Amino acid sequence: MLWAARSLCRESAVIAYRPVRFALVGLFGAGVHLLVFQLLYGLVLTALAPEPRLLVANTLAIAVTIFSNFILHGAWTWGDRQVPAGRVAWARRLLRFYLASGVAVAVQLLVSFLLFSLWLANRAWEVSGIDLGALLAVACGIVCAMLINFAAGHLWVFRQ
Repeated sequence: MLWAARSLCRESAVIAYRPVRFALVGLFGAGVHLLVFQLLYGLVLTALAPEPRLLVANTLAIAVTIFSNFILHGAWTWGDRQVPAGRVAWARRLLRFYLASGVAVAVQLLVSFLLFSLWLANRAWEVSGIDLGALLAVACGIVCAMLINFAAGHLWVFRQ
């Protein structure tokens, strides 16, 4: 009986901290993204013109970031779950994670664009040259993407 109570407490603590762990991995991923982007844009792809260099560097940085987030989420955020072992199962989870992340990125871009173009662009919310309407639109898009990524990770990618 005592073992069951301890197990339930431990499981509840893991579940309670899962969103916090998810957010921390996301913050780490933002750092990975910026670092990889800067390395590619500033050092590796210098032969390209600025616009294609930005697109290629950003796309590759996104791909690397999604992979690092997948590894960290699998080990830490959902590390308590028993998931199928083997290369095929791992590759299937990775593909699901990339698909979910792609959907989340698309939703983030769509929400940001729609909020800004339909509502926030007509507001004069500029402070010291910073367009607060654009920042708010992007922030709302990020929240929507985070919710999609968390739900997909919890219910689909790392399910037991």
